[in-house]
Amino acid sequence: TRNNGFAITLPESVPYGVNTMTVSLNLEGDPSKVTFWYMFMNAWQEFTAEQVNISGAEPNKYAVTLTYPMPLNYTDTNVKFKAEHRNKRFEGEVRVDDPELTLSLKNGDADVWATKAYLQVTASAKSRASRTISSSTVEIQYKNGEEWEKWPHQSYDAETGLFLLTGLGEGASETEGVPYTLRAVYKRGGEVVATSGEISVTTEPKAQVGNAGFEEWSSAKVWEKLGALEASTCRTSIYSFYPYLSSSSDKWWSTTNALTTQAKGDYSWYYAAYAGVIPTNATETHTASWHVKQYGNASDFGVSEITEGMLDKPNSGNTAMEISTVGWGKNNWTGQDQAQSNCQTRSAGCLFIGTYDINSGMNLGHSFNSRPSGFTFAYKFYPYASEAAKAYIKVYNGDTEIGSGEFIITQAAATFVNPDDNNVKIEYNDLTKSATKIAIVFISSISESPQTLAIGGSENAWWGYCDSRHIGSILTVDDVKLIYE
Repeated sequence: TRNNGFAITLPESVPYGVNTMTVSLNLEGDPSKVTFWYMFMNAWQEFTAEQVNISGAEPNKYAVTLTYPMPLNYTDTNVKFKAEHRNKRFEGEVRVDDPELTLSLKNGDADVWATKAYLQVTASAKSRASRTISSSTVEIQYKNGEEWEKWPHQSYDAETGLFLLTGLGEGASETEGVPYTLRAVYKRGGEVVATSGEISVTTEPKAQVGNAGFEEWSSAKVWEKLGALEASTCRTSIYSFYPYLSSSSDKWWSTTNALTTQAKGDYSWYYAAYAGVIPTNATETHTASWHVKQYGNASDFGVSEITEGMLDKPNSGNTAMEISTVGWGKNNWTGQDQAQSNCQTRSAGCLFIGTYDINSGMNLGHSFNSRPSGFTFAYKFYPYASEAAKAYIKVYNGDTEIGSGEFIITQAAATFVNPDDNNVKIEYNDLTKSATKIAIVFISSISESPQTLAIGGSENAWWGYCDSRHIGSILTVDDVKLIYE
């Protein structure tokens, strides 16, 4: 056959850890007809079209950049390479440089958080005897413009063998992290004697949960209550409330309102089936704290009085979310006299990130890809029967919990407690996994058998005592914020 000048020239070596290699190709013909191969697990594997990039400025001379599916990080054997064109074949080997120092992420992207990063520095087998890794011999540097500078906040853990950089992520947004180019240098007598290759990392965004101020909510009429004979004019309508807009396609928060807002027919004397979670500025019905002020005694709920300002003033914005323990079920009320009132079931109110189904219960979590160090929120609390409320957070990788934190609320607070005074710290039990999901839960009582107080209203038996209620502890929350530090 006619010689078409087919020839390959390999580089003498490739840097440690790269996944690309560029070879020179001489060919009088179509370079796309050449196939390229690499050795993996003792078998030849062909580079796909997406892994081959051919360029050339001179006739019959081309630069071919090949992308390997794995980093070239083995130094004990050479990289075996093959190229074929028609009946011609070229085989050769390329040495991988043995770096004196290697900087890497032991657990991949999971080692880079919103404000910190864990880095692994290793010395090559050939230089290990003279390259002892410690905080006094190795420093991590970052590229500031065209200059390399020591990262000012770094430490070394000899037990784990990892460097920790803190203070990262300044300037990150809720959707974008901050990129850094890093390297490790080995020093002797203050002078750099070895340098690792560069790695690029990007911090996690300092993301926040959706509808954190609870400004978005909606309601729906469950049923209308008529008089005792079902023949008079409608007097009361039963509503359920949702912590999201009805048109929202991305719902963060949910409640257990479907449990206590009974369907029509599952009641006695048309006793009102109130939702346990209600926006403080809802106009369809009154909140539990309003009912206590109107018909009850504030001292039963740990405060001397409940004023109008306490009821409708959120910590910020237009509204907050009131979460109350409620009594519900058949035969809830058989007389205006509280001594004759009954309560079949009592349930703590619950507001949480996730979804709720009346049959399967709570499904915690919303997709989330950052790992906060904690969270804060504003709250006020009216405890009944000395019960405590709780707020807690969980961070997941898939369905595996990797971090959690909780805050128990025991003291009554008639006005909002400043969020800065109740930072809930998250303890992570697995530092090697990234986050994929987050959940925050607020519950009005942690008692296994929460108590309620029967508080009458203004309506009589003819109207089914429709504004009488069984009310327990009342927790109101606003302005949830994730903390990154």
